[in-house]
Amino acid sequence: MATELLRVVYRSRSTLHSDNVEELDKIFKKAHANNRRDKLTGCLAHPDGYFVQVIEGEKYKVQALMGRLALDNRHAEIATIGQWLTPSRLFSGWAMARPDLTPLSLQSLRMIKEVGCGSQITAIMLTLVEKSVGFYSLV
Repeated sequence: MATELLRVVYRSRSTLHSDNVEELDKIFKKAHANNRRDKLTGCLAHPDGYFVQVIEGEKYKVQALMGRLALDNRHAEIATIGQWLTPSRLFSGWAMARPDLTPLSLQSLRMIKEVGCGSQITAIMLTLVEKSVGFYSLV
């Protein structure tokens, strides 16, 4: 019997300046390494001063990550947008995908940043990852 996985979608206000490419790159690289270690998969984006992430894996490992993020001073106002158990991964090929946000329409960007539910954000991020060559894409 397959292990049930937990998928969490969260959004937080970034305390980093969106032009701080070097620091953002360090975050993505570290997240990729940690997720490989913990066998987590997902997608992390940084649109207009926010972090938006879909993360999936064993329940206790996803919950542990969410606990660490709550203590991370690079995040403010963390909000869980969606959370559900799932039998399979959507981001199975990505320890930490980093999508190109360029093709986002203003409506999609607004859903990611402000109003979208977890399933909407997951679908948008998955589409972005599948259409682009994301950074840190191999599990």
